[in-house]
Amino acid sequence: GPVRVVEAGGARGDLLLPAGSRARHAGLAWPLQPAGEGDGVADVAARLAGGAAVAVPSGAAADRWERRPVHVVAGGALVSAELVAEGRAAVRPGDLTPACRATLLALEAEARRARRGAWAEGGVFWAAGDTGGLRARDGRFTVVEGRVASIGEAGGRFYLNFGAIRSETFSVSVARAALRRFEASGMRLTSLEGRRVRVRGVVLDRRGPAMEIASPDELERLD
Repeated sequence: GPVRVVEAGGARGDLLLPAGSRARHAGLAWPLQPAGEGDGVADVAARLAGGAAVAVPSGAAADRWERRPVHVVAGGALVSAELVAEGRAAVRPGDLTPACRATLLALEAEARRARRGAWAEGGVFWAAGDTGGLRARDGRFTVVEGRVASIGEAGGRFYLNFGAIRSETFSVSVARAALRRFEASGMRLTSLEGRRVRVRGVVLDRRGPAMEIASPDELERLD
Protein backbone atom coordinates (compact mmCIF):
# COMPACT_ATOMS: atom_id res chain seq x y z
CA GLY A 1 0.00 0.00 0.00
CA PRO A 2 1.01 3.64 -0.33
CA VAL A 3 3.20 5.59 2.08
CA ARG A 4 1.37 8.86 2.73
CA VAL A 5 2.28 12.18 4.35
CA VAL A 6 0.13 13.27 7.28
CA GLU A 7 -0.60 16.98 6.92
CA ALA A 8 -3.04 17.63 9.76
CA GLY A 9 -2.34 19.07 13.20
CA GLY A 10 0.88 18.50 15.08
CA ALA A 11 1.74 15.49 12.91
CA ARG A 12 2.18 17.64 9.80
CA GLY A 13 4.95 16.10 7.75
CA ASP A 14 4.83 12.70 9.48
CA LEU A 15 4.38 9.56 7.42
CA LEU A 16 1.51 7.10 7.51
CA LEU A 17 2.62 3.55 6.69
CA PRO A 18 0.38 1.02 4.92
CA ALA A 19 -0.42 -0.81 8.17
CA GLY A 20 -1.68 2.44 9.70
CA SER A 21 1.29 3.15 11.97
CA ARG A 22 3.05 6.51 12.04
CA ALA A 23 6.65 7.05 10.95
CA ARG A 24 9.04 9.92 10.31
CA HIS A 25 11.89 10.56 7.92
CA ALA A 26 15.03 9.18 9.59
CA GLY A 27 17.65 11.76 10.39
CA LEU A 28 15.63 14.83 9.46
CA ALA A 29 14.29 17.92 11.17
CA TRP A 30 11.42 18.63 8.78
CA PRO A 31 9.47 20.65 7.80
CA LEU A 32 11.50 23.66 8.82
CA GLN A 33 9.09 26.43 7.85
CA PRO A 34 5.56 27.23 9.04
CA ALA A 35 2.65 25.80 7.09
CA GLY A 36 1.96 27.67 3.89
CA GLU A 37 5.46 29.17 3.61
CA GLY A 38 6.96 26.79 1.08
CA ASP A 39 7.55 24.03 3.61
CA GLY A 40 7.35 21.34 0.92
CA VAL A 41 4.80 19.13 2.72
CA ALA A 42 2.32 19.21 -0.17
CA ASP A 43 5.11 18.66 -2.67
CA VAL A 44 6.42 15.59 -0.84
CA ALA A 45 2.88 14.27 -0.49
CA ALA A 46 2.54 14.54 -4.27
CA ARG A 47 5.80 12.60 -4.76
CA LEU A 48 4.43 9.75 -2.66
CA ALA A 49 0.89 9.82 -4.06
CA GLY A 50 1.60 7.35 -6.87
CA GLY A 51 1.85 4.47 -4.43
CA ALA A 52 5.34 3.42 -5.55
CA ALA A 53 7.14 4.77 -2.47
CA VAL A 54 9.00 2.28 -0.31
CA ALA A 55 9.69 2.83 3.41
CA VAL A 56 12.83 1.14 4.73
CA PRO A 57 13.31 0.99 8.53
CA SER A 58 16.50 2.77 9.61
CA GLY A 59 17.12 0.34 12.46
CA ALA A 60 16.73 3.06 15.10
CA ALA A 61 14.10 2.84 17.82
CA ALA A 62 10.72 4.56 17.66
CA ASP A 63 10.47 7.92 19.41
CA ARG A 64 8.21 8.78 22.36
CA TRP A 65 5.30 9.33 19.95
CA GLU A 66 5.78 5.79 18.59
CA ARG A 67 6.96 7.07 15.20
CA ARG A 68 9.40 4.70 13.51
CA PRO A 69 12.31 6.39 11.69
CA VAL A 70 12.35 5.20 8.08
CA HIS A 71 14.09 6.01 4.81
CA VAL A 72 11.64 6.61 1.97
CA VAL A 73 12.49 5.92 -1.66
CA ALA A 74 10.15 7.35 -4.30
CA GLY A 75 10.75 7.54 -8.03
CA GLY A 76 14.16 5.94 -7.54
CA ALA A 77 15.33 8.76 -5.25
CA LEU A 78 15.91 8.96 -1.51
CA VAL A 79 13.37 11.53 -0.35
CA SER A 80 15.43 12.64 2.66
CA ALA A 81 18.39 13.45 0.40
CA GLU A 82 16.13 15.52 -1.86
CA LEU A 83 14.66 17.44 1.09
CA VAL A 84 18.10 18.24 2.51
CA ALA A 85 19.52 19.25 -0.88
CA GLU A 86 16.54 21.58 -1.45
CA GLY A 87 17.00 23.27 1.93
CA ARG A 88 13.67 21.99 3.21
CA ALA A 89 15.17 19.80 5.92
CA ALA A 90 18.15 19.93 8.26
CA VAL A 91 20.04 16.85 9.38
CA ARG A 92 19.14 15.41 12.78
CA PRO A 93 21.85 12.75 12.97
CA GLY A 94 20.84 10.59 15.94
CA ASP A 95 19.28 7.71 13.99
CA LEU A 96 21.60 7.65 10.97
CA THR A 97 24.50 5.38 10.14
CA PRO A 98 27.87 7.15 9.82
CA ALA A 99 27.87 6.84 6.01
CA CYS A 100 24.32 8.17 5.65
CA ARG A 101 25.01 10.97 8.11
CA ALA A 102 28.11 12.07 6.18
CA THR A 103 26.19 12.09 2.88
CA LEU A 104 23.30 14.14 4.24
CA LEU A 105 25.58 16.59 6.07
CA ALA A 106 27.45 17.22 2.81
CA LEU A 107 24.15 17.93 1.04
CA GLU A 108 23.08 20.23 3.88
CA ALA A 109 26.37 22.14 3.73
CA GLU A 110 25.89 22.78 0.02
CA ALA A 111 22.27 23.91 0.54
CA ARG A 112 23.43 26.21 3.35
CA ARG A 113 26.18 27.74 1.20
CA ALA A 114 23.70 28.25 -1.65
CA ARG A 115 21.08 29.64 0.79
CA ARG A 116 18.39 27.35 -0.51
CA GLY A 117 14.98 26.96 1.09
CA ALA A 118 14.96 27.57 4.83
CA TRP A 119 18.65 28.55 4.79
CA ALA A 120 17.82 31.75 2.92
CA GLU A 121 17.73 34.93 5.04
CA GLY A 122 19.10 33.07 8.05
CA GLY A 123 16.38 30.41 8.18
CA VAL A 124 17.26 27.81 10.79
CA PHE A 125 20.93 28.86 10.80
CA TRP A 126 21.92 31.29 13.57
CA ALA A 127 24.97 32.86 15.15
CA ALA A 128 25.45 32.10 18.84
CA GLY A 129 25.73 35.81 19.56
CA ASP A 130 22.22 36.61 18.29
CA THR A 131 20.58 36.21 21.69
CA GLY A 132 17.30 37.88 20.74
CA GLY A 133 16.92 35.87 17.56
CA LEU A 134 17.66 32.62 19.36
CA ARG A 135 15.16 33.39 22.11
CA ALA A 136 12.52 33.67 19.38
CA ARG A 137 13.48 30.15 18.24
CA ASP A 138 12.24 28.64 21.53
CA GLY A 139 10.99 25.10 20.87
CA ARG A 140 12.28 24.97 17.29
CA PHE A 141 15.09 22.96 15.72
CA THR A 142 18.03 25.26 15.00
CA VAL A 143 21.62 25.07 13.77
CA VAL A 144 23.90 27.43 15.70
CA GLU A 145 27.52 28.43 15.11
CA GLY A 146 29.77 30.29 17.49
CA ARG A 147 32.97 30.33 19.52
CA VAL A 148 32.96 28.72 22.97
CA ALA A 149 33.89 31.40 25.49
CA SER A 150 34.12 29.15 28.54
CA ILE A 151 33.27 25.72 29.90
CA GLY A 152 31.54 25.12 33.22
CA GLU A 153 29.98 22.38 35.31
CA ALA A 154 26.94 22.57 37.57
CA GLY A 155 24.18 20.24 38.72
CA GLY A 156 25.60 17.19 36.96
CA ARG A 157 25.83 18.95 33.59
CA PHE A 158 28.67 20.39 31.55
CA TYR A 159 28.09 23.74 29.87
CA LEU A 160 29.58 25.28 26.77
CA ASN A 161 29.08 29.02 27.25
CA PHE A 162 29.16 31.37 24.29
CA GLY A 163 29.30 34.55 26.38
CA ALA A 164 30.33 35.88 29.76
CA ILE A 165 26.89 35.58 31.41
CA ARG A 166 25.02 32.34 30.72
CA SER A 167 21.58 33.83 31.43
CA GLU A 168 22.16 36.50 28.78
CA THR A 169 23.87 34.47 26.06
CA PHE A 170 23.52 31.14 24.28
CA SER A 171 24.75 28.01 26.05
CA VAL A 172 24.86 24.28 25.34
CA SER A 173 24.53 21.67 28.07
CA VAL A 174 25.57 18.01 28.17
CA ALA A 175 24.43 15.67 30.94
CA ARG A 176 27.23 13.88 32.76
CA ALA A 177 25.65 10.54 31.78
CA ALA A 178 26.22 11.38 28.11
CA LEU A 179 29.90 12.28 28.48
CA ARG A 180 31.14 8.77 27.70
CA ARG A 181 29.57 9.04 24.23
CA PHE A 182 31.69 12.12 23.52
CA GLU A 183 34.81 10.52 24.97
CA ALA A 184 34.27 7.34 22.94
CA SER A 185 34.18 9.45 19.77
CA GLY A 186 37.49 11.09 20.69
CA MET A 187 35.90 14.45 21.51
CA ARG A 188 36.88 16.04 24.82
CA LEU A 189 34.50 18.82 25.77
CA THR A 190 37.20 20.52 27.83
CA SER A 191 39.23 20.97 24.63
CA LEU A 192 36.53 23.12 23.02
CA GLU A 193 37.15 26.32 24.97
CA GLY A 194 38.06 29.04 22.47
CA ARG A 195 37.04 26.84 19.53
CA ARG A 196 34.43 27.56 16.92
CA VAL A 197 31.70 24.92 16.81
CA ARG A 198 28.38 24.15 15.15
CA VAL A 199 25.60 22.57 17.23
CA ARG A 200 22.14 21.42 16.21
CA GLY A 201 19.03 20.75 18.24
CA VAL A 202 15.96 22.40 19.76
CA VAL A 203 16.47 25.83 21.31
CA LEU A 204 15.02 26.26 24.81
CA ASP A 205 14.57 29.66 26.46
CA ARG A 206 15.85 29.08 30.00
CA ARG A 207 16.77 32.53 31.33
CA GLY A 208 18.69 32.72 28.08
CA PRO A 209 18.66 30.65 24.88
CA ALA A 210 20.01 27.16 25.48
CA MET A 211 20.31 23.79 23.84
CA GLU A 212 20.71 20.32 25.29
CA ILE A 213 22.71 17.79 23.31
CA ALA A 214 23.39 14.15 24.09
CA SER A 215 25.55 12.92 21.22
CA PRO A 216 28.81 14.01 19.57
CA ASP A 217 26.92 13.80 16.26
CA GLU A 218 25.10 16.99 17.28
CA LEU A 219 28.31 19.01 17.66
CA GLU A 220 30.92 19.78 15.00
CA ARG A 221 34.24 21.44 15.69
CA LEU A 222 34.97 23.98 12.94
CA ASP A 223 38.58 24.95 13.76
